[in-house]
Amino acid sequence: MSRSFGANIDKVINESHDANIISRPGRDTLASLTYMLQKKRIDILLGYPSEHYYLAHSMGFEDDLTQLSLTEAPALSIGYIGCTKNKQGEVTVKLLDEALEKIAHTDAFHDVLVRWLPDNLQPILEKRLKDRNESAAH
Repeated sequence: MSRSFGANIDKVINESHDANIISRPGRDTLASLTYMLQKKRIDILLGYPSEHYYLAHSMGFEDDLTQLSLTEAPALSIGYIGCTKNKQGEVTVKLLDEALEKIAHTDAFHDVLVRWLPDNLQPILEKRLKDRNESAAH
């Protein structure tokens, strides 16, 4: 509910009327859907790799989880910040954007990103971070 995975993936989801797509509101929707995935009540779950890996680890089945990258996914998203749309919100977003840009190039930020990322997806993230840092340097 109210989640976006980028324009390309959102388009596929929104135009797939023949697919059996379940949208579940709730307190911890992702955890309950991950549990349903483990119990084979659903076949596929769309989300971010680190969140699924963390939940699968917490539920004790991370070795049974298969994760695939989507070619339609954006290369990298540092993060999103939402504030009230007013003058104070604009000032706050600007300050937070500047802070996020500074920390995005630190080892600590890198460590946070890879902590709950499966081994097979870490090289993809490493390349995207390297490419992003190289383009930011130019």
